[in-house]
Amino acid sequence: MEGLPADLRSDDAPTIRVLHVDDDAFLDLTATYLGRIDDAYRIVRVNPAAEDILGYDESELLGGSWVPFVPESEYRHVAALERDLLSDKGGYQSVNENVRSDGERIRCAWHNQVVTDAEGAVIGVFSQFEDVTEAEARKRAIERTNAVLSSALDALPVGILVEDADRCVIQANERLYELFGVEGDPESAVGRDCEELAVELSEEFVDPEGFVERIETIVAERRPVEDERLALADGTALVRTYRPIDLPDGNGHLWAYRVTSRAE
Repeated sequence: MEGLPADLRSDDAPTIRVLHVDDDAFLDLTATYLGRIDDAYRIVRVNPAAEDILGYDESELLGGSWVPFVPESEYRHVAALERDLLSDKGGYQSVNENVRSDGERIRCAWHNQVVTDAEGAVIGVFSQFEDVTEAEARKRAIERTNAVLSSALDALPVGILVEDADRCVIQANERLYELFGVEGDPESAVGRDCEELAVELSEEFVDPEGFVERIETIVAERRPVEDERLALADGTALVRTYRPIDLPDGNGHLWAYRVTSRAE
């Protein structure tokens, strides 16, 4: 594990062979760490980061178990993880609900490493953890937002394609697939390379090469395009509108396609 002292590193096996007391200085600098736990699963070392996250002083945790910072409803689950760890059979990673000293519930991601002696017997556990409460809340909020946006896009009468700064698909709706005769679920397009997608869709147009080149020009210029007519190979036409958009992680691109009206 890069960044750990040599005697804390492990490759494929989740077992640490030796753990020296001399590593306390390193552990104090670790931002996400609970401490060392002995073969009876008693806490024998806690660093300042763990004190901050859990709201306990080290003196309140030393010699005790995980009971103070685990909700009662999770006792059985954590006890099972403990048994797996002390028998070196699992429990190396988990996301659990924990309780701060003030009663606040938080979600923490745990990464555990078994400590063994020279004969391979388990003598304790080295545990790192981090508070992921806000990260999980943001993830749920994004998932809810995406679900709402997806439903809204599918209700639109125009085909929509949204790209990120790397020109990968963020969102495509069902109408877009209908207009271009693409089979499958639009959600499967998320993450696709939009340059490759443009080449694939270009076969529907009178001038496939011109379709692709025009997209590249629009993306490079990042200027709005309004109702640009595109002749299809079957004699009909589509109308394209483009808007440059700003995303949290960079520039993006929004494309809208619709069928032409008689007047157009």
